[in-house]
Amino acid sequence: MKILQEKLISLHNIDEGRIFVAQNVNSTVQSWMLGQFPNLSQENVTTIEKTYKVFANSNASEVDNVYATQVAIFGEAEFVCPSFWLVDAFSKDGYQGLFAVPPSLHSLDLNVYFPGSSSIQPAQPFSQSLIQSFMGALVSFIVTGTPNKNPMNKNINPNWPLYDSKNPKGMTFGITASGDANPQFKGIDSALLQRCSLWRSLAPYTPL
Repeated sequence: MKILQEKLISLHNIDEGRIFVAQNVNSTVQSWMLGQFPNLSQENVTTIEKTYKVFANSNASEVDNVYATQVAIFGEAEFVCPSFWLVDAFSKDGYQGLFAVPPSLHSLDLNVYFPGSSSIQPAQPFSQSLIQSFMGALVSFIVTGTPNKNPMNKNINPNWPLYDSKNPKGMTFGITASGDANPQFKGIDSALLQRCSLWRSLAPYTPL
């Protein structure tokens, strides 16, 4: 897909699905999936369940593993993968990023843009350096069309190149143990991109 566009920053959090999925001790991955995506065939559902078995932990209970799998499926299908498809659609004018500040739940980043706007709270208060790193890149993008002219701290972030689907990399906005900004421009997990390719192939059967 290509669209008429100007420029884009496409961001997501690590754990996008957790706040949207309620744990149910009587649920299975397949029964839950058919409720979320009723147009999927049984073959589709089985393929997805097998693909997401990587989120199960041998030390966890079956109930917890079912929940972890459901959370991963929802987060990637509804938020994470669409963020990659969106930046793909912007061809040579898009930047890809990840907000990885613990717990990195959906909407946590809103508290950086608009403090107090989300009920999701960080594991520790946002540091000034994180605000400079994350907000500075976004302000730079809004004002100049590139995230690389940070007006809040011009030296805090590494260079953030445009997204290239042939060599997929993005900016990860993380922190150190002490809470200081630790932004890194790095490659995107190939297994994640493969799961997103699966969802893309199933787009006609999902409400994405």
